[in-house]
Amino acid sequence: MKLRLGLIFALLITFIWVPNVFSQESKNTETAACTFDNGMEISVRYNPAEYKKGYEIPKDKPWAPGDTAMLLFTPTEIMAGNKLLPTGAYSMYVSRGKNDWTLIISKNIKEDAPFDPNQEVARMTMGTGKIGAPRPQFSAHLGHIAPKTCSIQISFGDTGAFADFVEK
Repeated sequence: MKLRLGLIFALLITFIWVPNVFSQESKNTETAACTFDNGMEISVRYNPAEYKKGYEIPKDKPWAPGDTAMLLFTPTEIMAGNKLLPTGAYSMYVSRGKNDWTLIISKNIKEDAPFDPNQEVARMTMGTGKIGAPRPQFSAHLGHIAPKTCSIQISFGDTGAFADFVEK
């Protein structure tokens, strides 16, 4: 009887746990992090969506790489543009304008949820520029550029965009 229960338990674990592990691996997420001088670290988790020649980020519409919102995690209060973000987790989207990009920050942290303007907490205009050869996939990097400042750089295709998060 114990052997039979053990076998049933093992089979249940195999059918429940193993597919869940593979589904998490298939998301193929990347993480970028930056540590302020006081040791507090902010991080961004994102989907490195593949760039297809000729594709552009939609104009004046929130976009997420691979239809999966980027996630920002902050253990300290930070300024995003002129908005104060309390400690916590946020989702982020990018919107392409005529001459620049905008980083949109939302309090909805469900990665696969569609963008909801009612959940928006901040918008940051991003400086943009052309970067040599097109990147093969979307990427995000965080860099510590001053004691209380971490800069996010996003690259997609032949364009790079950046904005700063300042620790409060």
